[in-house]
Amino acid sequence: MTIKNKEFRVNEINQAGLIKCKAIAQLYDDLLNELLLCGIFTDKRLEAIVRTKLEEACFFTKKACATNLTHQSNAKRISDQLTEEVKKDLLKDLKSLVD
Repeated sequence: MTIKNKEFRVNEINQAGLIKCKAIAQLYDDLLNELLLCGIFTDKRLEAIVRTKLEEACFFTKKACATNLTHQSNAKRISDQLTEEVKKDLLKDLKSLVD
C-alpha cells in the first residue's frame, strides 16, 4: 500500500528527530505552564482556546521536524524493500503450486 498524498504519510523518525520532537514538546509545555503560573486566565474558555492553539502549533512544529529528511529513518525504505521481496516469494510459491 502506497499513500500518494503527502499530507497523510507516516514519517518514521530517527533518534535525532525524536530528540528534537521531545524538545519541541517540552518548549510548548513550558510555555503553557508559564502562562498558567502568571494567572492571566480568568476566563476558562480563553484558557481552553490557548491550550488548543498551543497543542495545534506543537503538532505542526513536530510534523515539520518529522518531515525533515535529516530526521527520517531508513526503516521505511527497508520495509518497502522487504514487502517487495515477500511479494516475489509469494508469487514464486503460487507458481510452484500451479505447476
